[in-house]
Amino acid sequence: MNPTLRLFGYAVIWALPAFLMIRSFWFRRTVLRLVLRDEITGLKFAEICQAIAAINRPCSEHTFVVKRAGNFRFRENSLILIWGCIGSQGAANEKSPGWRSSPALLAIVDADHADWTKDYPDVLAPLFLGPRHLLFGVNLSALRTQTKHERGP
Repeated sequence: MNPTLRLFGYAVIWALPAFLMIRSFWFRRTVLRLVLRDEITGLKFAEICQAIAAINRPCSEHTFVVKRAGNFRFRENSLILIWGCIGSQGAANEKSPGWRSSPALLAIVDADHADWTKDYPDVLAPLFLGPRHLLFGVNLSALRTQTKHERGP
């Protein structure tokens, strides 16, 4: 095999995992920076965990887990950003019990004050629409773009 081609192959083999690790690190750092800007702790955090537990009860497809939460102002509206995980049922085999978990940036909004969320489907993707709370998946790059426009150049 051509040594130049072999060297290129090794570079690709090492560069792809490095790129994925850097991307994962950047995503986590950016999310935590957003959430920790106005982090929620104490009783308010316990209330958020209880709201997520109430969402998890009727939801058979997914389980949502809260690791951290923070207040966030978006387009003059208040929402709570949640850094956590989404667990989902998958195919079980000898290597996997059938349960998968992936990190996620979520947003929870009171159902009474959620009409504005329909105006931003590129940022907020509905995951669970309950009678008391609405849970959304947050598109981080769209959220950053929207907040940059809000602040100006």
